[in-house]
Amino acid sequence: SVREESGISICKNIFQEDSTHVLDPTLLAGRDFFDGIIASEVRIDSTPKQIVYYKLDVDYSFTSNIEQFGLYNDKKVTNIYYNRFENRYAYYSVGQWLSNIKESEIVITDSFHCVCFCIIYHKDFICCVNESRGLSRLKSLLMMIGIEDRICSSDDNFIDTYKKLRPINYTKVDAILSNERLISDEFLINSLRTK
Repeated sequence: SVREESGISICKNIFQEDSTHVLDPTLLAGRDFFDGIIASEVRIDSTPKQIVYYKLDVDYSFTSNIEQFGLYNDKKVTNIYYNRFENRYAYYSVGQWLSNIKESEIVITDSFHCVCFCIIYHKDFICCVNESRGLSRLKSLLMMIGIEDRICSSDDNFIDTYKKLRPINYTKVDAILSNERLISDEFLINSLRTK
């Protein structure tokens, strides 16, 4: 099984093996599973967040871009990857990280799995891609559910990008994902039954 369409041709051309495009396990597990992780943490800050970002590769250009985006929208911007204290970093727990996404209005990220959680929690988001970190997975997923316009380059202005976006029709997205879950579940179950 592969998580992107391009993986099918790679398996065929390089390894002479057939493969099936399935959903990432986060999308198979669904919202209830991750709500359970959030609920299992004793102390969790579930304060609503306005604009949040989870960026694996932060540079000055990104920081400036996200600050301008926050000012334009008149909303507070919060880093949900880590807190920085002088020269130390305090990373959020999984439950807090999930809660930060769930309680946000807009998410900016370059992470495939953060995008998955944006979709699970029906968030408005921009995927600011890093081409060296699995762009084909992101494109494949977002094209499957019809929201590939959410992808932008790290050089793009977030304000201009956001102005051009259509609202996400999560009723349609959920219907597509529901069908894809059936296909993925069937593949996985059949794979475990054979051989």
